[in-house]
Amino acid sequence: MQDFSIVIAAKTLFDGLKQENVISPSQKIGFEAAHLRYSHYLALIELFPNTSFEPTENMVESIAIRKEPDEISYLAEAANIADSALARVLPFVKAGKKEFEIAAKLSYRMRCSGAEKDSFDPVVASGWRSALPHGMASDKVIDDGDFLVMDFGAVYKGYASDITRTVAVGKASPNMKMIYGIVKDAQQKAIDAARAGMTCDALDRVARDYIHQKGFGQYFGHSLGHGLGLEVHSPPRVGAGSETVLEENFVITIEPGIYIPNVGGVRIEDDIVIQKDGAGLLTHFSRELLEIE
Repeated sequence: MQDFSIVIAAKTLFDGLKQENVISPSQKIGFEAAHLRYSHYLALIELFPNTSFEPTENMVESIAIRKEPDEISYLAEAANIADSALARVLPFVKAGKKEFEIAAKLSYRMRCSGAEKDSFDPVVASGWRSALPHGMASDKVIDDGDFLVMDFGAVYKGYASDITRTVAVGKASPNMKMIYGIVKDAQQKAIDAARAGMTCDALDRVARDYIHQKGFGQYFGHSLGHGLGLEVHSPPRVGAGSETVLEENFVITIEPGIYIPNVGGVRIEDDIVIQKDGAGLLTHFSRELLEIE
């Protein structure tokens, strides 16, 4: 990027812009409509009444969507921290523990491994609650025979990872194993298919069509994934109807799931970097179904 100014405001951003004379009446200034508060917009037009301010969408995000090598290394380390935390927490998981306890352990272990903070409040959902795609941790006691979904991530040098693993607490029933296998295979097909040049919609269909063929299409209700970066949910949206074309060095998640209301659910999520002829994994924790006795 060239021909830009960085303004560090001592009081408010608007005072800094005024003092540095970086905005002139003859300019047309774009602003991110989804991120600028209306009160801030009013302050801008009051300070610069003769300047034209035009709303834009995803101008900054479109620049940030392709990652530089150092950014990919930060995302890889954020993923490694999450992987490591899960390995340390799994021995603590057992029937009788509360979801809150598992969430707290995950956050603690990520901090111990170098995370600046959580990417988001961990999703820890067991039994019937595992059918809630965003089931935040509760005081529910984990029971023998439950699926336990753990969705969490670490922030390292400002960059966020996002990983999900589903385990069986106790022995998994044949039906649990079947559903888990379908999700695992759908995810693997999407990872194998991902490459530069394909649309996000096409990648989503790889996993979605497979789950539909297996008879569970109605239970996969969210997008296949999303971009990662300074925000855990960043462009692109890897979902149905998204015509964004994947390019080299995009970093995205692949997270298919099956969620059966009042029964339970499975999600498996990994972080990948798009390459010319495929994709590289940033998260590496085992995707085999673990049965925790």
